[in-house]
Amino acid sequence: MEGIKEFINNTCADLIVTLTVRENDTPGCIFRREEFCLHIGECKKVCFGNECNPFLDCICACYCEFGQCASTELAVRKRGSAVDRFINNTPKIFFLNAGPSIVITSLHWCH
Repeated sequence: MEGIKEFINNTCADLIVTLTVRENDTPGCIFRREEFCLHIGECKKVCFGNECNPFLDCICACYCEFGQCASTELAVRKRGSAVDRFINNTPKIFFLNAGPSIVITSLHWCH
């Protein structure tokens, strides 16, 4: 079973999103990276990893438009941490603006 997640861009710029797929169960070990463009207002389902490596280790999003650049990253440092549970247990990830910054959030996260 590969990982599948839905990504929604609610920012005011096109985003470049990079997903780092964890190798096995060890945070920091990279199986591969997936990169895709997420246009303003776009909702995209993305498949990543494989049956042996279905977990994300990091989500990174960035943009450069109108002479302004921003990026944000949410990375797992410890297996089972709040970040690990957030990026691997939520079916939909939203990208929002907070001033010039990008925020990664979800409506479905349960502690």
